Amino acid sequence: MRVASRPVERLQPTDLLKAEYKNKLILTYPNDDDAVLFGYKQIVVEYGWDYLAELAAQNPKLIRGVPGSSAGVASGDYLASIAVGGDARPNGTQVFSDSERFNSWAQRGAIFKQAPHKAGAKLFMSWLNSQSTQEHAIATWTWSVRKDVAPPAGLEPLASYENTDPKAFARFMANRDAVERFRSQVELYLGKVHGLNEGNVTHG
Repeated sequence: MRVASRPVERLQPTDLLKAEYKNKLILTYPNDDDAVLFGYKQIVVEYGWDYLAELAAQNPKLIRGVPGSSAGVASGDYLASIAVGGDARPNGTQVFSDSERFNSWAQRGAIFKQAPHKAGAKLFMSWLNSQSTQEHAIATWTWSVRKDVAPPAGLEPLASYENTDPKAFARFMANRDAVERFRSQVELYLGKVHGLNEGNVTHG
């Protein structure tokens, strides 16, 4: 999945290698965030390592945390990002291909058995999963876990997309040796992680 400035109807992954995107891409370090790393895994499978080398040659701004990449497009300072999610409005939008793979998974939550404030935790989980919160805080830019909450404008129900598998990310994460090997390979192209975390890092 990509976030990009308008117009986006014709945007393809290879378009990001064009001259007009030089110095105008903002990317989350994939070697710092497992979900982003899996997105890059799907990119490399589809387009090969040469694509990643050419992407790095575009001199993208590399930051820590998914929200910062989306915010960079939302502000109008950058033209696009890839393998991230988030609200890119007002100057951008999400772009989902009909064919290329994209990452999707359900965010999980739990209450520890020995949680000191179980009542408060239950209230929070109830609020988070309520129809109102899912509709007004979650489904403004991504899919809700509730079937009675419609997806954001421009998106079809997640189950209608044949090019994503909500269980694939968990399978990828289960093979830690392969994950760390791929992380090291990506680091050769995009460098070691630097800077302050801007939120939502899932590595660890």
